[in-house]
Amino acid sequence: DAMRGLAPGVTVELVNASTRARLERVRAGQLDATFVRGTATVAGLELIPVWQDQLLVALPARHELAAEQTVAVEQLRELPLRIARRRDNPPLVDLVLGACADAGFEPVLGPATVRLEDTLAEIGTGAPSWTVVYEAHARGLRAPRLAFRPTRPALYLPTLLAVPESATSRSLAPLLRACTQAAAIDHDS
Repeated sequence: DAMRGLAPGVTVELVNASTRARLERVRAGQLDATFVRGTATVAGLELIPVWQDQLLVALPARHELAAEQTVAVEQLRELPLRIARRRDNPPLVDLVLGACADAGFEPVLGPATVRLEDTLAEIGTGAPSWTVVYEAHARGLRAPRLAFRPTRPALYLPTLLAVPESATSRSLAPLLRACTQAAAIDHDS
């Protein structure tokens, strides 16, 4: 919506593909830009930080920790962690495992699932375990069997805009302003 208001003549196309595929399409000139989370460097592309995504812990609503306003990472040490394979999401996995290490433990990993929806369904109905979910995603979920809580310390993963190194500030200006507006709206809600 912000982009449409700032640059009415520009068409925005949402593309559903893996991060790697979207980055390749930007590098090949098939996409002007793409959003990525937590990637440090990509050859041939510039990564511009646009906002921070807070991660929430997702755990069974019936678990005693669900009554807490925030959950200290060390409180999760006894529960298996259900998280994506590292090869599928290195920044997320590294952040979560690093937070656990900082809290003094190595989490026992529960069975991996490919889709977050499957993981959340199993956490809500199966043996107690936990995962992390982006706050913006959690707000849109109707999941009465789950509790989503901020962690102590808070965990954030940056969202970056990947653009070709040759992109000009003039071509990016409307998109960057739209990102700023979207981040402000998301932060206020």
